[in-house]
Formats: sequence, structure tokens, C-alpha cells
Amino acid sequence: MENDVSVVSLDARLRGMERGIFDATHFFLRSISGKQFGLEVFLVGKEKMRAINLDSRGKNSATNVLSFEHPKSFPSPVGGRPEIGEIYLCPSYIKEHREDINHMLLHGILHLLGFNHKNKSDRIRMEKIERDLTAKWLNNKS
Repeated sequence: MENDVSVVSLDARLRGMERGIFDATHFFLRSISGKQFGLEVFLVGKEKMRAINLDSRGKNSATNVLSFEHPKSFPSPVGGRPEIGEIYLCPSYIKEHREDINHMLLHGILHLLGFNHKNKSDRIRMEKIERDLTAKWLNNKS
């Protein structure tokens, strides 16, 4: 049984990126957990990301990635996998800041699975997982 992943471009200029993000999402979810999940990933432009960041965090600026956990009471489809949340990626922001989109995707997934970087030890652990799985993903693609 596979994870239930949806990748949607909310900006027409980003169409064509969906397949790569879809494949990376499946790879990361399989690598991190043996459990099956439902996850939605949205590719957005800077203005949309700024609006989401302002609405959700009170910050009037675009950012690279935002993840939103579904409440535990969020219904999952009949017979479906638990919905863990939504991830919003801003490819133009990521590119401008010379970041890797797959690394940012993985960062968002880890947050939805309960990882954080609130203290030094959590940050070190999360960064190690990010480095290891991003490298594994890149080796898997070649």
C-alpha cells in the first residue's frame, strides 16, 4: 500500500514540477516511516506564500516552506490513510535563496511527523535526518 500524496501547483508557472515533488514525497515518507499517510503538497508563488504566512504566522513576507498539521480529529477517507497535513512550497523563494526544494519538502514532512528544531539537540537530530535523506534521494535519482 502506498502513501496517498497529492501535489498541486497553485501557480500556472510552476506546472511541470509536480511529478518530481510527488516522487520525492513518496520516497521521503517511505524512508522515514513504515506507516501510510495522506499528504497534500502545494506549489505556490511568492505572493500566495506571503499571504499564507501573514494569515497563519503574522509574518508579512514570503518564506520557503510552511507545513500545517491536520487536527487529530480530521476525518480520513473511508479505509484511507491518516491525513497528516499540508505543505506549501515556494519554488521561486527557494531558488532565490539557493536552497534545495527537496530538502525544504523533507523539512516540512519532518515537521508534520513531529520533528522540530526548538532546542539544539532536536535541531541537530532533524538536520542529520535531512542531510542523510536528501543525499539518499539524490543518489536514488542518479
